[in-house]
Amino acid sequence: MIILLLFIFSVIGMTEIITQSDLFQYLKDWLINIAERKNWKINWLINALNCSQCVGFWSGIVMGLIFLSNTFWLTFACGCAGSMLCNLYVLLYSFVQNKMSITLDTSNESV
Repeated sequence: MIILLLFIFSVIGMTEIITQSDLFQYLKDWLINIAERKNWKINWLINALNCSQCVGFWSGIVMGLIFLSNTFWLTFACGCAGSMLCNLYVLLYSFVQNKMSITLDTSNESV
């Protein structure tokens, strides 16, 4: 049970670090600068590094190899589970964030 929870939180955490953190933003900017200077077409890579479902798949594979098994089918299943977990996390996080946002009434109703 502990390994399953560690797998879930590590996949979500690794995905959030890669897709959302300032630390990886420097790496993404560096890749963009190199690509522009050398005229490489790596927009697909930048888009993939910003996609929580894509990064979640690869994070699931890495964490599946670390925590669970090195058999191909189980590792692939961990990648698919990581992709679903991260997509579900982003949807849930967005839902909670939208529900907690404060709406200000800007109408000037005077009695």
